[in-house]
Amino acid sequence: MSTGFQPLSIIYHQNYDIPVPKIHSFVGSKFSDLFHYLQKNYASSLNVITPSSAHLDKLKQVHQIDYINKVEESELTKDYLRLINLPWSDRLRERSFLETEGTLLTAKEALKNKIHAEKVNEEETKNQIKKTYNNSKYVLDPHGAVGLVGLSRYNLKNEIGIFLETAHPIKFRDSITEILDVNIDDPLKLTKDSPNHKIALKNNYSDLVEFVKQSQ
Repeated sequence: MSTGFQPLSIIYHQNYDIPVPKIHSFVGSKFSDLFHYLQKNYASSLNVITPSSAHLDKLKQVHQIDYINKVEESELTKDYLRLINLPWSDRLRERSFLETEGTLLTAKEALKNKIHAEKVNEEETKNQIKKTYNNSKYVLDPHGAVGLVGLSRYNLKNEIGIFLETAHPIKFRDSITEILDVNIDDPLKLTKDSPNHKIALKNNYSDLVEFVKQSQ
């Protein structure tokens, strides 16, 4: 049965993964972990696009040729490697060029699939915060208010619109309390005096997904 939705474009290459020590904070297999999860659960809804290595003319638009050559020849200095904070390898060198082209393909797909932008001023943001609070007693943060204003302008027909809240309103307490006559509680105040509770997880994306599912 057709859902009426277009397939979701996924930019992926099998050589996105890189070898890193297990104790490293970066999960070297996170790209394939996520890709295989999406393939397993949503294969029929995906449009998989495989990038090639970025051409030099594209790279020169965002990087100096000296830096490009150092990456290509694996001749980065210790200072560069310290900034990258990843163990250097032939795979990482290859991925550097693949991901650059992948980023470009992602932008092209977003533009092709009707990416949309709206300009929202301060007064509109304040009015949306007031309106939402008066209607539902929900306190928007300013970022979410901007998103909701933009979404409300978009002519949704048989679609569901989603706007994202990116921060707790306490981050903007002074601004919010000027707009609304409310007291914003610190969401962490109940945990500050509570004992720490830690759960050890393996350095594996699939284990993290399973943990999140079980925690809901």
